[in-house]
Amino acid sequence: MSNNIQTIKIDGTGTASVTVTGVTNATYTQYVALKVNSDSQEFSGTGEGAALKQRYSSNQVQLPATLEFTFTYSKDGGTTRNPAKRSQQIKSYDQPPAEIYTVTSEDSNDGDDNDTVMTATIHKH
Repeated sequence: MSNNIQTIKIDGTGTASVTVTGVTNATYTQYVALKVNSDSQEFSGTGEGAALKQRYSSNQVQLPATLEFTFTYSKDGGTTRNPAKRSQQIKSYDQPPAEIYTVTSEDSNDGDDNDTVMTATIHKH
């Protein structure tokens, strides 16, 4: 799998509420393509500590579920998109029925790993 793609598998049966938001900390425009099962959402933004313009929210995500994040960035306002050099995820909260994941990307060589910071909140019903 590419370094710019992160997949989170959510186990269980029934449904869950899923909310995904993001923040950018980068000069270049950041893009995130999100797939939640068969649903999709694209996020974009630029700037330091700037909220991404879009948000994903659904109260009826069928479990088990797969969340896939694909990180790209553009130096020219979106004409050319490059894959992020790397991305990573951590499960930052796990107290059933809630789970929170933080997924980050790096577009450069400064190594701060925060050019895009996505937060996925899952609440199983």
